[in-house]
Amino acid sequence: VAPSPGQVDCTDCPTGTHAPSEGLTSCSQCDIGKHSGVTGSAACSDCAAGKFTSYTGAVVCTLCAGGKHSGQGASSCDDCDEGSFSNPGSTSCESCNQGYVSEGSGNNACQYCGIGKYADTATHECMPCVQGKFSVGGVTECLDCEPGKFNTHSGASSCSPCEPGNVPNGATGCTQCTAGKYAAFGATSCSDCSGEGQFSSSAGAATCSTAPAGTKPTSDRQGTENCSPGTYSVGGANKCSECASGEISNAGAAGCRICAVCKSGKYKISDCTTDTETQCGDCP
Repeated sequence: VAPSPGQVDCTDCPTGTHAPSEGLTSCSQCDIGKHSGVTGSAACSDCAAGKFTSYTGAVVCTLCAGGKHSGQGASSCDDCDEGSFSNPGSTSCESCNQGYVSEGSGNNACQYCGIGKYADTATHECMPCVQGKFSVGGVTECLDCEPGKFNTHSGASSCSPCEPGNVPNGATGCTQCTAGKYAAFGATSCSDCSGEGQFSSSAGAATCSTAPAGTKPTSDRQGTENCSPGTYSVGGANKCSECASGEISNAGAAGCRICAVCKSGKYKISDCTTDTETQCGDCP
């Protein structure tokens, strides 16, 4: 600035001020959003993006705090929007990574959504998985339970298989198999006891039973019934077999026996059938 009366030389403007033209008798303070860090400035400089000054006569600009940002020549810093964050001195905000959220504005970090939760991008909250779904963390959507597995509570980190004899019911529970069916561990549906000689007589069967000797499965495979006279079964068969000619059996037989032969002094009245013994009479 120009010298005062009695002065010979001009004086440099101090830091935080400037003299924009010649012949001035005083220095002007830098406006807000500007600064001057050296003496003798003809102009103040804009604060760089990511910094600000909120008062006049600034020597240096201040970094924006984490969770805020600014452009060049800023007099204040703006909060980051919900769902984003920033580090100190940022010129812009970054969106949260997948599986992270920032609830509300002005966040300097995002929150990790851990096991049993997911990042809701609409509400910017970590929300628990609903029944029938699970999460190992760091996701925006929970996964459905795999076929053959279920869970009965919200916020699950895994799903479990049903006990043998049971199958999942909509991924939120298990249902017993009815009689005549079975389910192995981890099965997705009940299977019919359709193998040779198989049946199950009660609900919740893990395996099918095998019809014992002298019986066969009922038509609904929920139990067994005896072989009729003249037939037999050694077990594990869907049907009873007919006795051969000259053989006979009672109900529930595991095998057939040879028809009786009339003893000495008797004569044969009639031959045996598969279900009727030989008829003998006394000789006259």
